[in-house]
Amino acid sequence: MKHLFKPLVLGLAFTLHATTASALEEIKGSVFQILNQVELNADGQNELKRFRAAPAAYGSMYVSRDGSTGAWRSDQFSLAMARKLSETICRQVAQGPCVEIARAVPRNSVGAVAIPKRAQSDFRNAIRETTSGRYAAFAAHGMGGWGFGSNFNNLDEARTRAVLECQASSARDRAKHDKSRRQAFERAGLYNCAIIYTIQKK
Repeated sequence: MKHLFKPLVLGLAFTLHATTASALEEIKGSVFQILNQVELNADGQNELKRFRAAPAAYGSMYVSRDGSTGAWRSDQFSLAMARKLSETICRQVAQGPCVEIARAVPRNSVGAVAIPKRAQSDFRNAIRETTSGRYAAFAAHGMGGWGFGSNFNNLDEARTRAVLECQASSARDRAKHDKSRRQAFERAGLYNCAIIYTIQKK
């Protein structure tokens, strides 16, 4: 079989649906799940081990139907994001359908959207910087980046700042991709930002 997961596992994505939660939990550990048995070569088996060892929740791994290529993404804001991230890259590389073979979900009980380990520091800082009676907001985009607005007088201002910072993050990711990759991600809506959390500090 051809090599699985060449340098292609670096940019995966999803169209994040806007979700405003009353509370947004941090992800604390993960549970690894095997969903489908697909024959993998040595490279693919190594990537599966890397995925399993990664700070995975939320995470997902897709491969082509013949197991010849694939992609995975971990440490995302939601399972839907992780799945779309890895599937989009896999389909682009394989030039055809892909199947999800493994995923990782949070060990602790969280909602459909949660804060992965890599974003927890910014999330905590945004809440800490917001004083009583003022607002904070958190936004994320399909490539897995985010932005936040903290300590604003009203909710609209906080949301606007979060989206602007998120869009700047998305633009940086977009600039890293070649034309074909950008087009695939644009069609999937992966560069789009959405508010995932807002709060008025008590």
